[in-house]
Amino acid sequence: MSNPTSNFGWVMPTNTDLVTDLPADFAVFGQGVDTTMAGLKGGTTGQILSKTSATDMAFTWITNDVGDITAVTVSSPITGGGTSGSVNIAIQDASTAQKGSVQLSDSTSTTSSILASTPTATKAAYDLANTANTTANAAVAKSTVTAKGSIFTATASATPAEITAGANGTTLVADSSTSTGLRYQATQAAGKNYIINGGMDVWQRGATGLGTSTGSYTADRWVLGSSSTTVTRDTDVPVSPYFQYSMKMVGTGTNSMIQKIESANSVLLAGQTITISFYAKRTSGAGALNLNLYYPTAVDNFTSVTQIGSAITMSASPSSSWVRYQTSVAIGTNITAGLQMLIDNTGASTTFITGVQIEIGSIATQFTRAAGNIQGELAACQRYYYRQTADGDVYQNFGFGMVTNTTTAARIQISNPVTMRAKPTSIDFATLRTADYGAGYAVSAITFGETGIYSNWLTVTMAAGTAYRPVALTANNSSSAYIGVSAEL
Repeated sequence: MSNPTSNFGWVMPTNTDLVTDLPADFAVFGQGVDTTMAGLKGGTTGQILSKTSATDMAFTWITNDVGDITAVTVSSPITGGGTSGSVNIAIQDASTAQKGSVQLSDSTSTTSSILASTPTATKAAYDLANTANTTANAAVAKSTVTAKGSIFTATASATPAEITAGANGTTLVADSSTSTGLRYQATQAAGKNYIINGGMDVWQRGATGLGTSTGSYTADRWVLGSSSTTVTRDTDVPVSPYFQYSMKMVGTGTNSMIQKIESANSVLLAGQTITISFYAKRTSGAGALNLNLYYPTAVDNFTSVTQIGSAITMSASPSSSWVRYQTSVAIGTNITAGLQMLIDNTGASTTFITGVQIEIGSIATQFTRAAGNIQGELAACQRYYYRQTADGDVYQNFGFGMVTNTTTAARIQISNPVTMRAKPTSIDFATLRTADYGAGYAVSAITFGETGIYSNWLTVTMAAGTAYRPVALTANNSSSAYIGVSAEL
């Protein structure tokens, strides 16, 4: 190679010069090049030079970018992109309003709307659904119950059944004799009924020909409200054997029947809504069947009463068949002194009544005796009136005592079978005598000597006997003999 002289002290070869020693010649050439060019040496296969700044000769070797992309465009849920500079790409978060990325979750109880279920969660949900399906398959179809108030029961294992609702006021009880083991029956709670002897069970004063004047007692606790009525105990009843007797009233004019409730019981009704119900039928006559309520001016003194509201018409023309009549009344607090109920036939008629009930509430429930049973009902009646009869024994003994010094009177003690409401105020009797086991002396009059709620001393007027001799008060050869003491209201 020729070496023409240059300003740098070395000779640049021409295009016709022969290079005879390439490394040496280039070494000489390199000595005349800017030393910053040394950075261009090296690099690895496939790399390219890249400018690192605006400074002269600021280059570096970089790996060649692949492809020929000149711009990056994106669409939801991808974000970022661009046509120049650094291009960043991301994924937006998912929501119910847009697509995007979500986080996986194993939860089967989360309420999140941006988490995604894993197979683990899906399996757990499947197991729960499978269990629910099994339970549902074993459940009783809702079509099993067909009416308001019906309940599910069973006749055997895995054998569902329906029990329809019972009558108003009835109670559901166990009963193994029924197919379902259950049944509805009348509520038998003692004390629910505030009417004593509402079933007409007790007739201590007799069973026929009762009642000739206003204020006369007939069936126990029942008193005539008119003088044109004859009362008889009758076996014509609405529901047998639930009822044994009814009261038959034969009136030649307006006729009515009264029961008085003492303050000790009426105070429990004060301010309440009460329901009054009874069974009645009419076989002849006309006129409405009404109900009237009153309260007394003084405690347990019904000499003077005030009507509550006006008459309630239970039926304008009662049926010839048994019907249960009922009405509900809001009672004020003015009945704390007592309550009087009057069932009124406004015309001449023959009317039967039984099953009379007053109870708290707006529904007439099944009739229940005030004391729950016949014995209790009798005791409740005897609290107001007690009559001892001969009971078929023509010389039945009623009490013991002694002849006084007058010889025509005796002092006799009789005991009350129950504690009476108050000290008795009147006596009634028939066909009695005193007997000293040697002779008998007819009784003409009896008055109270001393009275009490447990027992009474009587002064008995009799045919002359022997002074100070013990005597018994007995029936005078009569099976219809009796003696009664009254503490009626």
